[in-house]
Amino acid sequence: MRLHIALTTALLLAGLSLPGAKGAFAQGPGATRVAKGSFMAPQFSPDGTRLLVTGERLHGVGEIAIATGTVRWHLDEAGIGVHSHYRSDGSVGFRAKRAGKIRHLRIGTDGTIEETQEPAARVFAKNDRIYLRTDSGVTNVGTGDRFFAPKLSPDESKIAFTGLATGVHVYDIASKTLIRVGSGTAPAWSPDSKSLAFERTEDDGHNIVGSDLWIWNEGSAARELTHTQSLLERRPTWSPDGSKLAFDDDRGSIYVTTVTVRK
Repeated sequence: MRLHIALTTALLLAGLSLPGAKGAFAQGPGATRVAKGSFMAPQFSPDGTRLLVTGERLHGVGEIAIATGTVRWHLDEAGIGVHSHYRSDGSVGFRAKRAGKIRHLRIGTDGTIEETQEPAARVFAKNDRIYLRTDSGVTNVGTGDRFFAPKLSPDESKIAFTGLATGVHVYDIASKTLIRVGSGTAPAWSPDSKSLAFERTEDDGHNIVGSDLWIWNEGSAARELTHTQSLLERRPTWSPDGSKLAFDDDRGSIYVTTVTVRK
C-alpha cells in the first residue's frame, strides 16, 4: 500500500496565556505554534482535547486544554516528565519517589493524586537491551547495538525502538522480523499501528543544529515529513484519530500540524 502524506496548517487555538511564556499565538512553517515558553514532549489526551506537556529537563507536568487555550500545571517536581503519560481513562500517570520508594501515581481529572497499580510492561529496556514478555517468558529483541526507549504499537503487534548507532528499528512480534527503519530517534506509533513518526537530527558534535520529522509506513521506505531551517522539530506524537502530529522545537515551543494520509 502506498501512502501519500500532505501537510496543512492546523489552526487549533486562537491564543494561549502560559506561565513564563513569551508572546502568544504564532505561525510556524507548515505548523501552528500553540505554546511558547519552556515546554517539551507533548502528548494528546485520549479524547484529543488536551496536550500533556513537561518542562525543561522533564521537570514538572501540566496540560493544555485545546478548546479554551488554558494551561494547568499539576506538579512542579524534578524528573516526573520522564514517564508521564495519559491513561486510558484520561487521568495522568507518572512515577515519583514517595516515602523512599518509586511509586506509580495518577492525577485524576479533578486534580487529586493517588497511588495506583500498573501492569508489568509487555516491552521494556534493561542494560541496553529490549525485552518482550510472552506467555513462555521474556525474550530478548535485537542485537548489535545499545538499544533504548521501546514503544509497543497500539495493536500490540510490533515494537519500535532506537539503537544508539543504528537508529530506529521495528520488530514484528508474530513473524519475529526485525526491520531497520533508518537513522533517527523518538519513534511514535500512529493509532492504527501502520505508521511511525520519528525525528532525524543533525549535530555539530556538541549541540543539535537541525531536526526534521520523518514517517515510515509498512511496506515502504521512510520519507521526510517536514523540512525547515528555522525549526528543530522533535519528539512527535499522534492525535487519537491519526490526523495530527504535535511536537516541540527543542527551544520551549509546542507545535501542531495536520497530517492528511491518502491511500
